[in-house]
Formats: sequence, C-alpha cells, structure tokens
Amino acid sequence: MRLIVFAVFTASLASSCQAGEIEDTCPPDLVNTVREFLQVLDGVCYQFVNSSDAKVQFREAIKKCEDNGGSLAMPKTEKINDFLVEKLLSYGIQEEAFIGLDDIRDENEFRWHDGEKLKQSNFYENFGKGKGIYRKKGLFDPDVFNDCVTLNPVTNAWQDLDCGRSYWRVWTGWKKERLYICQYLPQEQ
Repeated sequence: MRLIVFAVFTASLASSCQAGEIEDTCPPDLVNTVREFLQVLDGVCYQFVNSSDAKVQFREAIKKCEDNGGSLAMPKTEKINDFLVEKLLSYGIQEEAFIGLDDIRDENEFRWHDGEKLKQSNFYENFGKGKGIYRKKGLFDPDVFNDCVTLNPVTNAWQDLDCGRSYWRVWTGWKKERLYICQYLPQEQ
C-alpha cells in the first residue's frame, strides 16, 4: 500500500513540476489555450500542433510560431530530436510535422531558422541515403523544389518536401498542409 501511495505522490509531483515548468517557460497565451500540447525540455517550450484542422503550409507554420514569439522547432541534437519524436507519438501523431530547417535560399544548403548551417555529422544522417542532403537532384527531378524539412515520428527520419507554394501547386490549386512543432525560448523576466 505504501508503494502505491508513493508512486501516486511521485507521479503527482512530477506532473506539478512539469506544470510549473510550462507556466514559467511557455508563452502565457498558449498556457491558457493549448496547455495539454505544450512540453518543456531543457528550458525550451515546445508546442505540438497536432489537430488535422490546424494543418498549414510551411510559411504559415512559420508565421503561426512567430505570432506567439517562437519559431519552428530546431532539433539540432539527438536528444531534442528523440524528445520530439517521443512526444509526437505520445499524442498519437504518426505523420510528418514541419521543423525549422530548409534549403529555400540555396539548394542543398540546409539552414536552421536561426541561420545556423546544418552540419553533416552525428545523427543528421537520419535523412537517410539518397534523401535530403544526400540526394542528387537534377533539373528534371520533380523533387528539385523540395525545400522544407519535416520530421516523421514513425521512421524517426527527416525528409525535405515541397513547401506547398510551387507553381504547379498554385496552378492546380492543390496544397500540401502538415502539422508542425513550434519552440519558444524562455521569456526574459
């Protein structure tokens, strides 16, 4: 019986610590509206936009994050990447979500949204052979306009995809909208 009480107390304590972290780290407007989709890791607040009616195109995702004082999530370390994958799966998300990495300015030169260039080392090989930064693109390759990166929680891989604004998409009216993850740095007190 004592073990059960201790386990309940410990879970309650961990939950209240996470709640306090969320209130101290995340933007107040988000805490009041989407608290259940906020998570904190190492002092950074992450918002998981996971509703099918909240899917947007890449530039819209950037704007929505910026409107709340953040940016698209930048999983620069394996720890952050694994955290994002774990949380996406815990929310039942099994589809790609936009992250803050793209090669819009210069083809095959991927940059994080804070301007830092992606380094081809460590766990970044999760693009996989023949994909992302390792894919050879030609002029007639339909993927030559794939500039926006998503994180797939099922495969734990990144993929660069069409941002949704190509001439073909505009002409046909077809839009590819996706879920996304925002990140918010701690607010200055």
